[in-house]
Amino acid sequence: MSIHIIIPNYNKQKFIKKTVESVVNQSYQDWILTIVDNNSEDKSVTIIQKAFPKLIKQKKINIICHQKFVSQGQNWNRCLKVIGNHKYYKILCSDDTLAKDHIKNAIKCLDSSDEKIFAYACNIFYINEMDSVIGQRKYGFYGLEFWLSLFFRNMIGTPSSTVMKPEFYNNYKFTEVPYIGDLLVYMNYYLEKKRVFFSKHYEVNFRISSFSDTNLNYGTQNMLIGRKYLRKNIIHKLQINYIFKNLLKIAHILISVFEIIFFTARQLIFKFNFSKKNKK
Repeated sequence: MSIHIIIPNYNKQKFIKKTVESVVNQSYQDWILTIVDNNSEDKSVTIIQKAFPKLIKQKKINIICHQKFVSQGQNWNRCLKVIGNHKYYKILCSDDTLAKDHIKNAIKCLDSSDEKIFAYACNIFYINEMDSVIGQRKYGFYGLEFWLSLFFRNMIGTPSSTVMKPEFYNNYKFTEVPYIGDLLVYMNYYLEKKRVFFSKHYEVNFRISSFSDTNLNYGTQNMLIGRKYLRKNIIHKLQINYIFKNLLKIAHILISVFEIIFFTARQLIFKFNFSKKNKK
């Protein structure tokens, strides 16, 4: 198969069928799908088994059920162990969905790209539990603007919005630090002068809900912890002189204070708008 799509799952019975359907309905069909279940306590595995028996029998869809619950980062590293020998792969969160041409667009781009391109990334729509669009996010900065943006937010994309070349995670694993498991790996690749192709299209629906791994309550505290950890790693690994590095350390402290204020305010506003739109 040209691409291996891997879905890490834990208790997503409400959404996982829609996620898998968005893969099954892709215009590009040369794919294989593996669901890595983290000892779910709900019926999410049973739902998939009943909804797609033919594809499971054909081994187009595979389900790996682990009997031991582990952290999110550890379960995502389980996903990396089943990548196999495929041309490309992607990790898809079990409550997100893909636009019909997402895989086709990604593979067309990566097939024609040079060796410095390690990933394809697209823009995303934020959706709620009722599949209503409640926002959007555009990715794609380059050069100094990209590095400065990393101090504040993810400018490459969520795992659901990216398609990778197979060597991407060969030398790296997801960290246990919240929020930045993928970002830290992106940063290491950028330091090796690798690059991402950024699509202008919105091809992924990224769900934010009370069941989501990126829900409103999860946001602020873990985001701040993750960003502080990421900035420290960037400063440590950048090949720059001593004075400039110390200036960045001071900037890091000031940014951390600013973020506590900014993200707390943003979360309150987002939570208000989220509840308002859900009532409509």
